Amino acid sequence: MPALGTFFLALILWNILPEFLPDEYQQLHTFPAPFDLLLPFIMLSLLPPLIEWCLLLIAGGRRFRQKMPLPRALLRRAHMAGSLTTLLLWILLLGPLGWAEVSRANTSVIFPGAALLLAIFPLILGIALSAIPLAIAVGHRSLISLRGEFWQSLRPNFFLAVPFLLIGTIEEWISLNPDTFALLHPTAQLSFTVIPAVLLILFAPFLFEVILSSKRLPAGVLKDRFNKLCQKSGLRDISLRIWQTGTRPVGNAMMTGLFPFQRRVFITDVLIQNMSEDELDAVIAHELAHARRYHLWLFITVTLSVAFWLLIALESMENPLWPSLIAIGSFYFLFRIVSHHMEHEADLFSENLTQKKGAIAQALLQLRRGGRHFKEKGSWRHPSIIDRIQVLHRYQEDRDFRQRFDKKSQRIRGVTGISWLLGLALVIVLDQQAIPAPAWSEGLSRSSNLLLALQQRTHRSGSPPERIQSLLASTEAALTSSLVQLRETKNQQEDTRWVLLNLAEIYLMQNKPMQATQCRLEAQSLLDQMD
Repeated sequence: MPALGTFFLALILWNILPEFLPDEYQQLHTFPAPFDLLLPFIMLSLLPPLIEWCLLLIAGGRRFRQKMPLPRALLRRAHMAGSLTTLLLWILLLGPLGWAEVSRANTSVIFPGAALLLAIFPLILGIALSAIPLAIAVGHRSLISLRGEFWQSLRPNFFLAVPFLLIGTIEEWISLNPDTFALLHPTAQLSFTVIPAVLLILFAPFLFEVILSSKRLPAGVLKDRFNKLCQKSGLRDISLRIWQTGTRPVGNAMMTGLFPFQRRVFITDVLIQNMSEDELDAVIAHELAHARRYHLWLFITVTLSVAFWLLIALESMENPLWPSLIAIGSFYFLFRIVSHHMEHEADLFSENLTQKKGAIAQALLQLRRGGRHFKEKGSWRHPSIIDRIQVLHRYQEDRDFRQRFDKKSQRIRGVTGISWLLGLALVIVLDQQAIPAPAWSEGLSRSSNLLLALQQRTHRSGSPPERIQSLLASTEAALTSSLVQLRETKNQQEDTRWVLLNLAEIYLMQNKPMQATQCRLEAQSLLDQMD
């Protein structure tokens, strides 16, 4: 899965960065057309691979020029430099250079989601091109080999973008048609959120099959052993698939799927080629443990717990930045603790299921020797291999440690479940006790959505004149209704002035200069009173 982390983080930034970036840092400068589209495209697609190439050329020196093997540490640094360059460029483009708005301005409203596709295309292209300098550094010089490296990096990121494009398309359609969306039945409105989420959960394993370029394990000895392990563990309908790594050999395995009919075990071709039968059985049993011990469900519960408590914090604090940062930090440490413990649980389950003492430890040592992703110091999701082997031995030999470990397993599940239930209960209570928003506030929100849709449709191509007129009429009605409600309150002068100024603009677009002038005069009168 080359550079999936970089692309996934970039997609997350697309959604959250505009919410937290101050207005003064957004769209400080944009290039004149057509350079507003061309220059960011060139920067995203060519600068990261160029940085990688220069680093390899300078740090690799004579070894790189003479096509000699380079140290793995240098390759990792070059890859990291390319990834950081990509993310920094992406943040710069989304903020001061207004890449999101540029993408929207160059796409038609007829195709919701096209703006996101246009924005991420050079990002995907740049990540794929960044694979070429690294491929050359490890000896892949032929055009066919380099093309394979390019496609191997392009394909998974493209398919990873599919769910984000689906959600982005729905969100953009709603933002462009708030009047139409408001006319839908509440159940239909809810389906716009629920149906995509359900589809993503159901089809995620199939998406992984494509992303990982996997194929079904053919009939044979390994499949027979896999079926026996599944039967022994009490699991059914699990498919074992070969994760084809191609020219980038990686030793890894993973389990996907929340429900029995979805579950897939992916194991790389490198492990199948290099591990003994006992070691392969141990790795497969480790992945089966994640399903048998409901680890994926536990991870979802942790995520939802943090989300619930974040909602509670946001309700009690005005500035959303600090609760969000605290939630991100809490999620990082909690997920790390839970994930490390789950890996230890899976190792122990594997040893118990296979009844081959030491097989999982030997498999871990094999990964340590040949896997780039299994480092001495461990990672956010995985403890170090040395630590995992030590836990295996201590669990078998130290009764006190075994009791403490089992109690920790129960405690993690108990605390996670209680946190989830308590957080959900508090969210429900706060929602029921919340003071209903005044009618004028709801009117302002509706008016704001209509104004945003009108702004998008007037600045982008594809909107027929009758749709603009319909949206103008809906916006006028919403603003007029809000104005009547605000006048009744008599203490919301700033909001009243905002409505009057926007209503004046709507009247001008409808060729009603008298009404526009009247609104502006009233807005000026309110400003004088406020001063």
